[in-house]
Amino acid sequence: MKNKFWILIIMAVFVISAAFAVYQYTHKAPGRFAEITQDGVLIRTVDLTVNAEFTIENPAGGYNRIQVKGGAVSVIEASCPDKVCIHQGAVSGGAQPIVCLPNKLVIKVISPSGDEPDLIVG
Repeated sequence: MKNKFWILIIMAVFVISAAFAVYQYTHKAPGRFAEITQDGVLIRTVDLTVNAEFTIENPAGGYNRIQVKGGAVSVIEASCPDKVCIHQGAVSGGAQPIVCLPNKLVIKVISPSGDEPDLIVG
């Protein structure tokens, strides 16, 4: 009789755990996005869950090659002389944007739920 009781308890815990896992898998939180602005104008919003590579051209003749990979966004090629935007690397959080001053480009990661900090100090 005691063995049946413990078997039922273990089976109940297993079923509850499996139900919780299925719920977590099917109700994922919305992903993160990156807003790309040029000269203060939003020109593109990209989903960081979808790998992509594209070029943003500046009307003055410059360009930035952008890569979205593994939930992060980065500038992999640019026409600017200093290449600071490339050396900054990939970002996946909203605290630090990628900025290319010569091409007037800003890439900022945003979270639709608003759970990201606006600034990280220190």
